[in-house]
Parts: sequence; C-alpha cells; structure tokens
Amino acid sequence: MPPPDSGGGEHIWDEGYWTKYYEEVQDFDWLVPYDRVRPIFLVNRKQIRKCRRLLHVGCGTSEFSTKWFYDAALWAGEGRRLTNLDFSHHCVQLVQSKWLDQYPDERRVEFATANALDMRHLGDQNWDLVLDKFALDAIAARDAAHGARPDDAGRCILEVASLLSPGGIYILISWSSRAELLAPYFEVETCGIPPLPGEPNKGALPTLHFCRRLAGPAPSPRPVEEFPVSVETGPEAVVVTLSGVKSPEPFAVDVSNQTLVIFHGEREAHRIALPKLATEAAQAKFFRKRSQLRVTIPLEASGS
Repeated sequence: MPPPDSGGGEHIWDEGYWTKYYEEVQDFDWLVPYDRVRPIFLVNRKQIRKCRRLLHVGCGTSEFSTKWFYDAALWAGEGRRLTNLDFSHHCVQLVQSKWLDQYPDERRVEFATANALDMRHLGDQNWDLVLDKFALDAIAARDAAHGARPDDAGRCILEVASLLSPGGIYILISWSSRAELLAPYFEVETCGIPPLPGEPNKGALPTLHFCRRLAGPAPSPRPVEEFPVSVETGPEAVVVTLSGVKSPEPFAVDVSNQTLVIFHGEREAHRIALPKLATEAAQAKFFRKRSQLRVTIPLEASGS
C-alpha cells in the first residue's frame, strides 16, 4: 500500500496523487490480489457468470481485472464485456497499454477515465456487475479528513446503485462494512477473506461484500436542489454566487480536488469544477446576504 501522503500535498483521494505515483510504479496491486479472493468468486460463480456487462471502478494498474476476466473456471462463454475505469487518465493509459500488449486482439475490453462520484454518462441500469477494490476506501478517507461533509462514500454507492440493473451485483472489497450505506439499495452478504493456503494469518484482513441490487427504479444521486448560479474567475480568485436562496437552512462548502461542493442543509446544492487552487478548503470564504450566497476561492498566484 502506498503512503497516505505523497509529500507534495496530494492524498490518496486526489487524482494528482495517483498520477505522480504511477509515474514511478507502473504495476501496483493494492492489498488484495485476485488469487486471495478467487475462492469467494467461485462460490458465487452461478450468479457471476450470468453477468455480461462488467464495470471495474478504480481499476488502477493491477492484474486483478486481467485475472478475473480470463478466469476460465469462473465464466462460461465469451459474451461478457468489461470496462476498466479510473479517474487518473495517466493510469488508464498505462493499464490500457499493458492490456493490449498482452491481448492485442481483445475487443471485449474498454477503458474509460471518469470520477466514481459522477458516472451518469455510463447509463443508469445499464450494468450487470460492478467491482470495486478499495476505491471506496480512498474516497472515504477524504470524508474522514474533511469531517462529516461531504459524504462522498455514500454518493459513490448511490452512483453504483444507479448504474446496476435490479438484481445486478456489486462486489465491494473494503476495510469497512459500509452496512448503513449499502442497506437501502442492496441485499448484502459479507465474506471474510481468508489467508492463502500455507500462508500464516498476519492479522486483520479486509472484507468482501457480495451485494445484490434490490428491485425498483434506479435511485438518483444527482443534486436534488438547484439554485441559479454564476461563476466569475478573476486574477486572484473564483467567485461563485447562488441566487434565489430563501430557505433558512444553513449552508456549508467544501473545496478539494479542484471541485467546489455547496451543501444546503443535508442536501447537495451544487458541484462545480474549479481551476487549480493554491489554498486548502478551510481558506474558502463564503457569506450569505438576503437571497444570495457568495463563495470566494483564492487561486494559485501567477508565476508560481
């Protein structure tokens, strides 16, 4: 596992962290290789092999996807298709190049760059199986670092639930149970990950959650409350103004990973991409006057 801080200000939930990391380490399997969880996959193979549209969220550059996709004992036939997705474009280029070097004639595997917090372009209820090996843990680390808001772990699970068709499978490998976040959308079977044969038990191991999407329409993880918004970019700061604010509920803001998130009460009101920032979230300033909310985010000084 890589260190929690790169030394340059980025963290494991930042795209820049992984871009820098993969410039030095091009083959990396975070904590659990496929061989360790393969017995659990095989126990559930009757359900897994029915799946044809597969999505690996946070694929990284590990061999997990390759071994899983080509496991002859797990699959039946050739009808499955896989999309490997990561929010680091540099990582996606690396894993695509490596995959095509090994399997130059493979046409069933695609690669995409996207953030797990917004996968709407992939299509609601369009997938049979979503695999996540510690991507959610990296997202949850950001939640822990920034307090109760933003609940990006919950948002990620909502995105996955929206992508899956009813009865679809979400395989989540994580250090945490996430039970309260999974329960509204999934029937969950929790499986302990045993040591490999002959391997000594070295202590705590993560858990595999085999989740089946409950029946019903896809939940919408999109913001449920919208206000007219204007964004002005000056030489020293970005100023975001929300208009038509009448509710007495409090606002909160979070700025990280070049994204501004504005919360109104417990609901997300806006998520806005920003230019590269020179300051931490705590230095973003906002105030409310009558029916307007104004957020000011300092920008990187020119020439730095």
